[in-house]
Amino acid sequence: MQAISITGVFHAGIGYGHVKDIVAGYGLEPITKLSQIIIPLQFLWVLSLACTKMSILTLYVSIFPIRWVVWGSYITMAILIAWTIGTILAGCLICRPIAFNWDKTIPGGTCGDQVMSFTISGVINVVTDVIVLLLPMHALYHLQMAMYKRVALVTVFGLGIL
Repeated sequence: MQAISITGVFHAGIGYGHVKDIVAGYGLEPITKLSQIIIPLQFLWVLSLACTKMSILTLYVSIFPIRWVVWGSYITMAILIAWTIGTILAGCLICRPIAFNWDKTIPGGTCGDQVMSFTISGVINVVTDVIVLLLPMHALYHLQMAMYKRVALVTVFGLGIL
């Protein structure tokens, strides 16, 4: 994912400025490359986030033998799997043919609402982030140990908010 991002910086104008600045200085070629790079970048982005969250949820299942934490983890994993598949399918199918993403001159090509697609994907990402963050908090707070240890544990688990 980082290799694609770095390629985008050097060859597609990521971080340079607005599209009109790139086009004025370099022509349409960097914008075409950027449109081509966004597709695999989106796939790797969703896969990396889903795998990271699945790993954390698997940890919760193994260290919190509490029925609602386990069920909550499994339900969240199912949501993550559906979100991952949906985001990848949206990336593949939002423009038909797929080359219409970067070549708007293809006759008969169409695109759906890409901004809405990215927005929905981002909202689901934030919601699952909050679920993963909050899922173990109640169990941690009710552990039978000194208050300062419980606060330390909740703080360590809560660092994900950053």
